[in-house]
Amino acid sequence: MCQPPNLWIHTQAAYETFWEASRRGHVDVVRTMAKGAGIQSCPHIATSKKRLGPDSTSPLLEAVKARSYETVKELLDLGAPVDSCNDRRVTPVMVAAGNGDTEILELLLTKNPDVIGRSDKKPLQRAIDAGHKEAEMILHRYIAEHRSCA
Repeated sequence: MCQPPNLWIHTQAAYETFWEASRRGHVDVVRTMAKGAGIQSCPHIATSKKRLGPDSTSPLLEAVKARSYETVKELLDLGAPVDSCNDRRVTPVMVAAGNGDTEILELLLTKNPDVIGRSDKKPLQRAIDAGHKEAEMILHRYIAEHRSCA
């Protein structure tokens, strides 16, 4: 299931700045804002009642879309849940697979997300549809390794 919304940054302006920094891949701004707010770890950092964008996207999903490895890593280090999703049930793993961004995909998979997905376009199908063979192979390997754990 998707993580429940939770308020992280208390002012709309601060959250908009944090979200925009994530969307643009400005890892230094993300890091500085988190440090300035005294946040070492926040498991709900990627979800908020103040989510922005047409699909209520999270900072983590925006960083994945921007293909900003360092920003994704920073958000994950702060506790952003990998299985967060937008209003259309699209997860960061789905976006990374569809983009063929293998470095980010492998980073997200180390956090053990549910790669089955929450929409009709699962991560593996997105990689196949987009012709990203390396992402497809990574997901096949991940699924095979974790199938016995289910």
